[in-house]
Amino acid sequence: MIFNIIKSLFLLITCSAVVSLPFAQNKWTYFQSFVISLFVQIVCYNIYRTYTKYKFNELEVQKITEFSKQGAEITCPCSKGIKEFIPISLTHDNGYKCLTCNKNIAVSLEIKTYITTEPVNLEEPKNNIHDILSKLSNTEKNGI
Repeated sequence: MIFNIIKSLFLLITCSAVVSLPFAQNKWTYFQSFVISLFVQIVCYNIYRTYTKYKFNELEVQKITEFSKQGAEITCPCSKGIKEFIPISLTHDNGYKCLTCNKNIAVSLEIKTYITTEPVNLEEPKNNIHDILSKLSNTEKNGI
């Protein structure tokens, strides 16, 4: 971290020193041209940083809008049953016009719930069988 800061300062000062040399010979002193070149570099960097942040935010917004668009392969309810890929949006009604029958088709989205199950571990039953058999034998001895 500190190395990066020192490297940036070194590059800033070196560039300002090189740029200020030709201007120092004309009408300004070396110190004036050095300060002006430092100022110009800092302003240019801030403009560049602001522009890149703006572009990054614009790309993020575009990525979010693209992720909100999803699609599905839909079979047309007409007699031909042609399958078409239709973009699906969660923010408004979905529909399309069939290319073969030229009818407007509406697409509805349904949300269903399902019970999930845990996968069976095939290694555990070997150990559990002995536990189950011992419990069964204990219940038979107790008359339950």
